[in-house]
Amino acid sequence: MADEIYAKFFREMFDQGFFNKTIVFFFGDHGHRFNEIRQTLIGSFEEHNPMFGLWFPEWFYEQHPHLKGVLRYNTDRYSSTFDVHETLKDILNEEYDTPVQNPKLKRGLSLLRKLPEKRTCKQAGVPDRYCLCKEENPIDVGNDTVVEAAESTIKILNQILNAENIVNKCHKIVLHAILDATSIDYDQNWGQGHDHLNKLKLILATKPNKAIFEAILGKNILNSTENEWTLVGEIERIIGKVLSFYAVDRQIRKQFETKSGTEKLKRMVNKVSVSRRKNLLNRVNEPFIILIESLAATLLHPLFQNE
Repeated sequence: MADEIYAKFFREMFDQGFFNKTIVFFFGDHGHRFNEIRQTLIGSFEEHNPMFGLWFPEWFYEQHPHLKGVLRYNTDRYSSTFDVHETLKDILNEEYDTPVQNPKLKRGLSLLRKLPEKRTCKQAGVPDRYCLCKEENPIDVGNDTVVEAAESTIKILNQILNAENIVNKCHKIVLHAILDATSIDYDQNWGQGHDHLNKLKLILATKPNKAIFEAILGKNILNSTENEWTLVGEIERIIGKVLSFYAVDRQIRKQFETKSGTEKLKRMVNKVSVSRRKNLLNRVNEPFIILIESLAATLLHPLFQNE
């Protein structure tokens, strides 16, 4: 649906001649975040590295003929949003014809100049969580190290609840199952460089909120005194947007467990369905949409079918 909306917008803009006097940056903020595709390797790549497109009018290439070749060259190079920032600065300053990158730039590089053939995630300003230059090797989910890291993840989740001062409203999160575990090895030429951390990526199911999380954890391999698993980046929920219905304290959600509460929930479902069918861009009912989609994602997931 969204593809059709954007296609119509761009088609109308093009037909009305706006593209002849406009430079267009078109990109996503992230890929799929809350569905089954997100649990796949390609889904993880897309979520952390969304599409990016750049348009210049044809007359612009006629005035700066080298730029089309430079931009095509850079499509096969590692880039980040910091590069987009430097590119916007070049456009504002009308710096189109300088052939080499500014040597003073430490992180972002302009897309209007050739990017380095070899560039690490660290050099591009890309955090571990989003770095693609790595190899992931599967590990048995019953491995003692994996179980230890999973328990550390649950501990960190509950510490977050404590820090937010909402433990009186939420149940304590417990581990339900370890769904997947991989060791992460970053390419020394392209990745982050060696930071002496043994890193694992875990996908975990938790109770009672019936959620599925993904986390990367690291442990220092040089210092035996630092034997705690630490979080690398953030813990991400990859099934359901909120799933808060199951997570809140029983006393708070009792209103939904009565006959009148059930009817209220049905009315909310119908309200969301009608609203969403009428207009996909109408976000007025976003809280209801989140609640209903979260319930559906949970109830339909095979892991929780018998709960």
